[in-house]
Amino acid sequence: MSQETIFNIHLILGYVAWLLCFGAYVMPRLKSMDPVKAQRAIATLHSFRFFGLVFIVPGVVSPDLPADFAVLAAYGDVATGVLAMLVCQVFENMGMAMGIELC
Repeated sequence: MSQETIFNIHLILGYVAWLLCFGAYVMPRLKSMDPVKAQRAIATLHSFRFFGLVFIVPGVVSPDLPADFAVLAAYGDVATGVLAMLVCQVFENMGMAMGIELC
């Protein structure tokens, strides 16, 4: 089996496993939560988007990846992660200002 085939199988099985976990545990929990709390949970997940910076680390991605795309994708992911962190902080501050616990 080629390395590309093994890698693709690895990716597909990883996505299937996460979809099963998401469907069984995460989605039912999000549906039962208050919408503000659910949005904060989703924003918290997106705060890890800084990992996209690996697109601009030499040797991590294929040299065939266009440099223009890699830079935009990397910094776009960082911007998304930072904005998600800010959203989490805003939710926290809103809750404190209103005297309620949002999360």
